[in-house]
Amino acid sequence: MQPALLRYDTYALFLFVMESPMQSSPILVIEDNADFAAILETVLRLWGYNIQHYDTLAGGRKALSRLRPAMLILDGQLPDGEGIDLYRELRKMAATCTLPILLLSVSDDVYQAARAASDADPHLHVGLKPMPLDEIQAIVQRLVAV
Repeated sequence: MQPALLRYDTYALFLFVMESPMQSSPILVIEDNADFAAILETVLRLWGYNIQHYDTLAGGRKALSRLRPAMLILDGQLPDGEGIDLYRELRKMAATCTLPILLLSVSDDVYQAARAASDADPHLHVGLKPMPLDEIQAIVQRLVAV
């Protein structure tokens, strides 16, 4: 009896996710912490968003060259650089100068630098990890209409 219940719950979850309205433009997540990335991907999909995930700045840059994401969720420190540097690059390009970005970091130094930039940029939101999921959801909902 237990396996049937498990199958039903999994199927019900599948139907819920499939019936959720999906964004045509994905939310791009650039995050190297596999556990945090998996949580973000799962909850964002449950909230009805299409997700593209990369674990390096190089992968994210490549994706940005071919995608027009609805939003970017960006780690402050990645194996191949700092998220704030990618943020600065994106603001210099016409195609991404108003791209909504949520920059999350465990480093207080990166957080403070990004926080200073966010004062002059209404499309940049900054948070310290771990940021509660309800706060992430509120920011995403504000920036991306499903």
